[in-house]
Amino acid sequence: MIKSKVEKTCINCGSIFETWKHREETAKFCSRGCYHEGQKKGITTHPKRIYVEFICKTCGERFERQKRGYGAGTKLVPQYCSVKCYNEMRGTYYRAQSHKAKREREIKFSICEICGYKRFVEISHIVPNKDGGSYEKYNILFLCPNHHRLFDRNLLTEQETGKIMSRTKLAYEIFNEEASIPEYLQDA
Repeated sequence: MIKSKVEKTCINCGSIFETWKHREETAKFCSRGCYHEGQKKGITTHPKRIYVEFICKTCGERFERQKRGYGAGTKLVPQYCSVKCYNEMRGTYYRAQSHKAKREREIKFSICEICGYKRFVEISHIVPNKDGGSYEKYNILFLCPNHHRLFDRNLLTEQETGKIMSRTKLAYEIFNEEASIPEYLQDA
């Protein structure tokens, strides 16, 4: 198949140039330089820009944006009229996160309360959830994986237990579970 060329006239400078036959309808300029000069002069090949009206999710005001292929299946639909409204929405989103998510964010910057290990820390419940414990600060210890397993199995040494004793007693006092207090806490 032989591709043939056709002659066209540049709409910016008026010179004649050759282009491929399949580009006959779309070719308007003789070069990129001529295209950019034409853009500066206001000569354009683009259709008139269409603006669409939207409603801001934060303040409820109407605003216009240039239409760019917004459709039912795309996520590109503008939702906020300004950066201020977007930031206001972000603040509410972050404030609305659950207690568990906040605790998980705190874990990232925590250390093990027994040994000071920083690389990875887990949440350990003093009073287990199955016994009525919660994610409140007084019921949570930040422990490394090793000390977390030892704590759950009541295998911590006296020295290790001493470091978390006050927090542990406080949690059991708040939950009023005298009968279920582990043996190692009843002695102290």
